[in-house]
Amino acid sequence: MWLNATMVRSTRRQMLEAFDVRPEHQPDERRDDREADAPPAVQLAPGHERHASVRLMDVLAIRDLAAAQRDRYLAALRTMVNIDSGTFNRAGVNRIADLCEARFREGGWDVERIGPTPGDQPELGDQLVGTFRGAGRARVLMVGHMDTVFDDGTAAERPFSVHGERAYGPGVSDMKRGLLAGFFAVDVLRDARVDGFERITYVCNPDEEIGSPSSDRDDQATRSRTTTRRSSWNPVVPTATSSPPGKGTTDYAIRIHGRAAHAGVEPGEGRSAVIEAAHKAIEIADIHGRWPGVTCNIGVLRGGTRSNVVAEEAVLEVDLRSPELATLEEAKRAIEADLCRTRQRWV
Repeated sequence: MWLNATMVRSTRRQMLEAFDVRPEHQPDERRDDREADAPPAVQLAPGHERHASVRLMDVLAIRDLAAAQRDRYLAALRTMVNIDSGTFNRAGVNRIADLCEARFREGGWDVERIGPTPGDQPELGDQLVGTFRGAGRARVLMVGHMDTVFDDGTAAERPFSVHGERAYGPGVSDMKRGLLAGFFAVDVLRDARVDGFERITYVCNPDEEIGSPSSDRDDQATRSRTTTRRSSWNPVVPTATSSPPGKGTTDYAIRIHGRAAHAGVEPGEGRSAVIEAAHKAIEIADIHGRWPGVTCNIGVLRGGTRSNVVAEEAVLEVDLRSPELATLEEAKRAIEADLCRTRQRWV
């Protein structure tokens, strides 16, 4: 019995808390919101004394400043969405990084660009860390990612478009709209002269879609320096009022070795790695939902060379996620137990 399972990535990511975006005040729908009782100015949290230069926010004024940026936002979103930036397309991800770096510099941010570590394989895109300084005490960390899950050529096949109140295109939701929203949000605060923070740190990640294997090293150092407020710009599900909790992730590449044979002349001498992989895929997929919040997806199953040859090798690629470390570890043990059992002798 020979089954070689290679875990190529095991990345547990400390995901970011999201702010609750529910409004504090809901005006009467029959009245214009300018005529309704104005919502109170946003107050500083206990323990964060107001600095002499900090201005309390006028929520309606902030809204109007943001609304005035709609056309500029959509134009910038069109440019980003029409660039293929799948995780393994280093050139494409770095084109997005170029746009983000230009926005940082134009907005007066300090910016650091971090390339891949020598020897990293595959070589992924660059990470950006921008810092915008204020006059208060709070330290804010924002995180967005520049990569998508889409293959090269997708942007040309279905480029950015707007129909009614919805925008379409590869990565328009996850997460180029959010990536841009971070920049525009800080622009609006600056225009409103809101500076009640010591600094805002914005991390633009190049490899979030595969678990941030290259950027996680730098993210940890950045997070340790940023303490009081954290926000991710990933999309919110339609029924939610705030972003769902993040999950830790572990990816597997499982290689199954069988024995090749001619399917017509000596099929009994062969041991099909593809058939074994199919059994393994069903067993591993059954882990999905076994614990609360645990997801398990068989994203890739490939193997064999020709239809008249018993397949000698097959590969499964598995994405495992959990909101809790304890259940992530249990799910990993379940996968590894499944891999220890084979349906065919000598596979």
